[in-house]
Amino acid sequence: MTQHDQYQEMLDSFRAGGFTPSNSEFIYVDNTQANKYDGYSATNRFLHLAHGDYIVLCHQDIRLHADKIEALDRRIDELNTLDPHWAVFGNAEGCIRVAWQFVSPTERRKYSQGQPSVRVASLDENFMVVRRSANLSVSQDLKGFHFYGTDLCVIAISWATPASRGLSFVAYRGRESAEKVQGSGIQVRLSSLKKALIEKYRRAFAPRWIQNTGTVFLFLVSVY
Repeated sequence: MTQHDQYQEMLDSFRAGGFTPSNSEFIYVDNTQANKYDGYSATNRFLHLAHGDYIVLCHQDIRLHADKIEALDRRIDELNTLDPHWAVFGNAEGCIRVAWQFVSPTERRKYSQGQPSVRVASLDENFMVVRRSANLSVSQDLKGFHFYGTDLCVIAISWATPASRGLSFVAYRGRESAEKVQGSGIQVRLSSLKKALIEKYRRAFAPRWIQNTGTVFLFLVSVY
């Protein structure tokens, strides 16, 4: 949270949509005075503190637009049937491969009705649902406010849910928020953050021979 008014409006929309203290807990980090947490450390804090079976990770500038908590319950039930081992899903901002990328809801484009959820390699951080039993965390050796959704998906089984079939959210006042952040002197260096992510997983995905007490095997990563 960096702007109390946006956070309060988000809370109001979620509570109106059925997310109440009787079925939900709301956890936040307060960066109004200083950046005590970045995207990675905040995400790990949420994943560690949350008690629910399903953890919603979202930005302060989204609003529950049309669907209510029942829509989220249906989506979770469908995914549990489709893939009992799913770990993360998001609101159709994923990417399967470079040539096939979902359009962001912030661009106000429509999805065809009935489009199913699909496996993805990345999700935008504006709205993600994490299954707590997956015991996930993001990297502790990466920093910043970008790509932590991608980092989470690299180690998880991830799905994207088209807005027409899942929860309909609007990323609201996103540009205004970005302008205020830029105006406060915080420089967003996407290129350096992207380079750090690439370097980390270049090492992690490097081919290698692995030996344990029982056998030796060659570890290779195939990119789909």
